[in-house]
Amino acid sequence: MIEFNVVFEREKPGSATKILDLDPNVALNGVASQPSNHKSAKAAIDGKPERLNRCSYTDSENNPWWRADLLQTHQISSIKITNTEKNSKEGIDGADIRTITGTTTQNIDPVSPPSLPRSLAHSAPFYSRCATVKSIELGAAETFDWGGMQGRFVNVMRRGSARRLTLCEVEVFGHPLFIIEVC
Repeated sequence: MIEFNVVFEREKPGSATKILDLDPNVALNGVASQPSNHKSAKAAIDGKPERLNRCSYTDSENNPWWRADLLQTHQISSIKITNTEKNSKEGIDGADIRTITGTTTQNIDPVSPPSLPRSLAHSAPFYSRCATVKSIELGAAETFDWGGMQGRFVNVMRRGSARRLTLCEVEVFGHPLFIIEVC
């Protein structure tokens, strides 16, 4: 099943016709990872946001994080996060959401992204801090507008010591970025 999200409505220039931009949830085919409870990471991208008792969760640890590899670079229109319906200390409040471009997460620190000189930017992954989750009610979801930003990896991290990160669903709406090279 492919799920689509209505991202925004815009008027076609020179016309009163409205165009709906529809993007599928590209996280469904991704690979999820986190530092602890590795088996539960995939639960956040299983396409079942209504199953609030089947969530991804980390152990209580310093700066817990979760990552989805979308397997190729996408133009991301929005990211929707569904919170747990349980204890808020196990939730998502205060987490940072970031996208990363690049082809690998090797040597990527999810906690402290590097600051690179422009001369190295073309050869290294690019981090983009896009949103901070202020608060999502227990059992509720919130959608964050990504505005077409590019990314292959989506990271969610809660800063602090002895914290948990719980994600019942992370939906990433977008489409693959096709790069055409001139021969």
